[in-house]
Amino acid sequence: PIYMLRESATQRAEIDAQLADIDATLAQNSDAQTLLDEMKQQQQALQQAVNTHQSALQRIKSIQDERQRIQQRIDELSNTIAPIRELQQQIAASEQAQVHQTTLNQQRTLQQQELTATETQRNLVRARGVEMQDKKKLLTINEPCPTCQTMMDEAHFSMDVAEFEAEITQLRQQYTTLNTTCKTLSNALAGIDTELAECTQLVAQIGKLRGKLGVIEAAQTELQTQESRLATLTSEYDTLEAAGHQTQLTDTQQQLTALNTRFQAALTHQGQYQA
Repeated sequence: PIYMLRESATQRAEIDAQLADIDATLAQNSDAQTLLDEMKQQQQALQQAVNTHQSALQRIKSIQDERQRIQQRIDELSNTIAPIRELQQQIAASEQAQVHQTTLNQQRTLQQQELTATETQRNLVRARGVEMQDKKKLLTINEPCPTCQTMMDEAHFSMDVAEFEAEITQLRQQYTTLNTTCKTLSNALAGIDTELAECTQLVAQIGKLRGKLGVIEAAQTELQTQESRLATLTSEYDTLEAAGHQTQLTDTQQQLTALNTRFQAALTHQGQYQA
């Protein structure tokens, strides 16, 4: 019948309309899936950026801690090497004393030799003077002369006495001169001994002073290494700080939070559509 055909035609039109709506919805769903995929990629990129900034901030904190430790060590090393100039001067003085000690030992040997020779000569003069005194005492008138063994008259006696006294006077002068020289040489020798004692004391410290200098020089080398390390860390720290990782981290986290919200909304929409 005609009314049945008309009803079928109407149903066909409704079905066609439903199919058209379904096609449009499928197309829209396909676009939504593409958007979800893009949002996932954005999430990964933002999360990677967050990780990068967090790592940079952790590195900044690590650098701060390490710089503090290095600065403390630098302060310790600076205190250790502070007396280096004074120590170097002490070593130089000890080394000069060592050289001077050799010279003083040579001078002392010569002084001792000269003193011994002068004392020997002085003793000979004194012995000669004693001998002349004894011979002078033996001079007697009408007795044989102790020198020429002839009988001694008054003239001979007077002449011999005068000769003995002249020689004794000369010997006394020589003795006085030689004795003065001995005292001078003894004083000089005592001065050399005093200098030698001072030099010996300084020379005895050389080993200990050089040991201290070795410690200071090692500290000086370490100080240069620590200062170089500190400079490198400071440069890295300044670069990281200039990059503004904290600000970028905050911004990126905000972007990621917003994106996550959008992503969850899109997932909800897709779930509702699939349902």
